[in-house]
Amino acid sequence: MEENKKIVGFTEEQEALVVKSWNAIKNSSGDLSLKFFTKILEIAPAAKQMFSFLKDSNVPLDQNPKLRPHAMSVFLMAGKVTVRESNLKKLGATHFKTGVQDEHFEITKQALLETIEEAVPEMWSEAMKNAWGEAHDQLANAIKAEMKEAHDQHANLIINMEENKGSCFTEEQEALVVKSWNAIKNNSGDLSLKFFKKILEIAPPAKQLFSFLKDSNVPLEQNPKLKPHAMSVFLMTCESAIQLRKAGKVTVRESNLKKLGATHFKTGVKDEHFEVTKQALLEIIKEAVPEMWSPAMENAWGEAHDQLANAIKAEMKKADHDQQANIEDKSKHST
Repeated sequence: MEENKKIVGFTEEQEALVVKSWNAIKNSSGDLSLKFFTKILEIAPAAKQMFSFLKDSNVPLDQNPKLRPHAMSVFLMAGKVTVRESNLKKLGATHFKTGVQDEHFEITKQALLETIEEAVPEMWSEAMKNAWGEAHDQLANAIKAEMKEAHDQHANLIINMEENKGSCFTEEQEALVVKSWNAIKNNSGDLSLKFFKKILEIAPPAKQLFSFLKDSNVPLEQNPKLKPHAMSVFLMTCESAIQLRKAGKVTVRESNLKKLGATHFKTGVKDEHFEVTKQALLEIIKEAVPEMWSPAMENAWGEAHDQLANAIKAEMKKADHDQQANIEDKSKHST
């Protein structure tokens, strides 16, 4: 059985005022809903563009065949103390899709209060205004929560699409990567150091991205933290490459990918930095196996690198999204 979401923190007195006024106007809800919607567009004419049945229509509002049913559904929902959870989810998704912002809810609140005040002037009071305002705000907050959920789902969908972008790694590419990796893996310690030096040759400012390098005057090969770091990056790139076709995706542990994404985001890594690591990787492998190097092998290693880079970028976007969400939450709690 589907759950109904009841307004929380709505007092018995407020409910009584809303019910009393609603009972007085509900038989005229058809006309009032049209007035309510007309008032929204009087307050904010630009809001017309948010409704598919209005934005390209030159028909007067009261003659638009889709307006009254829509206005009725919105107005009637505002008069209820409970809203079905499935309806809230649908409302959240629709409001997110059409680009509704917080200020739009303030407009509907103003229109609702003015419409009810005009309908029952004899019983209108500050207490009744506050009751209807609270009812509106709680419904608005429930819709906003579902909008955030829709936003998060949309963001994750984009991230997943980026993670899977270019996921086709051919058997021929795999063979070329495995062949060259088998030839160089016993020398991976020295090659990883060369790989890292090459990165800093191509882009010297990249030194500032590494905490163990940016304030260090020690020569690279003598830095005690450089070789372990270089080894981990080089091995991860190469070992991910040789598993790519078999697994159908980047095989770095999810927890490691999340950590990589968070770290790369925190240190300010940009897309162009991944191009630098790609260039360095290709040059190092070419220098290590010149006799077997070819355009096809270059493309194979390039594709393997790009897929790992895309997986890390996707986690960076998640880290960015999480940070923005935390900032928004803190901002809400501080107001």
